[in-house]
Amino acid sequence: MESFVPDIIARLQGVIDALGDATTDACDEIANVAVEDLSVNAPYDEEENNETPPGEEGHLNESFYALESITSLGGKSSTEVKTYEPIKLEYVTEGTQTPITPTTKQALWWPALDHPVAMVAGQEPNPFVEETYNALLPKVEGIVREIFLPVFEQI
Repeated sequence: MESFVPDIIARLQGVIDALGDATTDACDEIANVAVEDLSVNAPYDEEENNETPPGEEGHLNESFYALESITSLGGKSSTEVKTYEPIKLEYVTEGTQTPITPTTKQALWWPALDHPVAMVAGQEPNPFVEETYNALLPKVEGIVREIFLPVFEQI
């Protein structure tokens, strides 16, 4: 009677070997979906000169990107979704003071205004990042199933 143990061990080793790549693939796919969803859900300022804070350029919805996945020696993979516009993201997600008044001059002015103003209304917080995250969770389950099921079917 032949032993089936070596076959089972070989199959399990194949699954173990495939898990690292599958984990990295899942992280990459989830990060890419998150970037796409954040880009779609971020508010868009249609002004050509959209009052970009110094050091930041462009529109918030075009600023999201994912770092390359990192896999540790223990086989854990991770990635991060970031923005090139952290100051603007903070203003949008946390809101601004109301009203906004000048601190060093007598009036506020920027190119989109016809004239200086004494104050402007602040901005209410926009929770689009949290909403995007909550909507992403069901997608994560689908991505994980799609990537990991074929790995476990090897057993």
